[in-house]
Amino acid sequence: MTAFEKNLKIKSNILDQMRECEFFKDSIQVDDFQFAIPTTVDGETRYCVVALVAKSNKATKTTAAFDPVEVHEEYLEEAKRKLAEKLAKSAKKSAKK
Repeated sequence: MTAFEKNLKIKSNILDQMRECEFFKDSIQVDDFQFAIPTTVDGETRYCVVALVAKSNKATKTTAAFDPVEVHEEYLEEAKRKLAEKLAKSAKKSAKK
């Protein structure tokens, strides 16, 4: 199985599972493996676009293996850094007043 075929199978498997979910029943496909899912906010219909992206658990010459735990930890660190920057900026503005 080629990498392209494997990625297609990964996304297709997840898509089959998503179709069984109640929230997905009214989704609208907007691109290859991208779906707009309607939700109501303040009485009006809004959309959240969800894109399925297959990730490999094996490293290649050009791409590192995907490790969801590592990516999650990196995300948390980045979120902490951004929050600290926002708080510092807010404190700086408050100090000027």
